[in-house]
Amino acid sequence: TSFTFILDDPAGNSFIENPYAPSPDPSLTIKFYERTPEQQATLGYVANQSQTGQSERGRGASSAETTTALPHGTVGATAGHRAIA
Repeated sequence: TSFTFILDDPAGNSFIENPYAPSPDPSLTIKFYERTPEQQATLGYVANQSQTGQSERGRGASSAETTTALPHGTVGATAGHRAIA
């Protein structure tokens, strides 16, 4: 009998063994997606305003700005914004 197993892992900590390794598994589909802001916050990738020293009013930036100020420790986590489904 066939079945469908859907695993949504925003942290990327899951592992499903491929019995055909190193060849691709013909029955496996992997989709990468950007995490939602809620998933980012749940995983601890979003700093609290009190930790960054920025006020809600002082954060407003025009859409023409291309520079983004990130709290210390989040720059290396930029690649961590992706998740696996």
